[in-house]
Amino acid sequence: MTIDHNILENLRDHGFIIEKRNIEKLSLADIKNDRLRFLSDYLAMNFKFAKFPDEMIIVKSNKISGDLFGQTCYGPLILSADGKVHLISTEIPNVFKRKIIIVNSKLDNFVRCYSLYISALYELRAEFDDLENSAIVIAKNFLKKASSIDPHSVKKYSFWAQYAFLLEELQAVFTTPWAEYIKTGRLAS
Repeated sequence: MTIDHNILENLRDHGFIIEKRNIEKLSLADIKNDRLRFLSDYLAMNFKFAKFPDEMIIVKSNKISGDLFGQTCYGPLILSADGKVHLISTEIPNVFKRKIIIVNSKLDNFVRCYSLYISALYELRAEFDDLENSAIVIAKNFLKKASSIDPHSVKKYSFWAQYAFLLEELQAVFTTPWAEYIKTGRLAS
């Protein structure tokens, strides 16, 4: 995984110490239990994840310390020592009302919620005949499923509530963006 340089710089600017890990060998049992292998990048929305445990970056500050295992358009995702997944909101201010929020109570729940979200994006793609109405239903279904996994993760100003909002408002990227047609000279005037 390559974390965007600006995310690491923003963390340093906020007083974080950044440490990279050395490559390490994993046993078959380690690989079987590695939840990172279930996370696939979704670059259209700037989701990027470590593929291997040694790709996680150690981050330390007086506010939170842990392993940076992924990034979003809102900032990096941190697995803290207590097992919770946090977002450090460094990229788009004032979306979550706090700089550091809990995304999920544990990594397993993050993997489940993320997988449901990506599934919701693909489900919406299949509804291209009626995107507006379908987006509302699919976003609500996503929140209901995520709530059954990790109830606090979908409350107001939460990470997954924000992503459901993007889905519902058709602001989530699930098709070729209009800008690509313009940039490549394919939009008729």
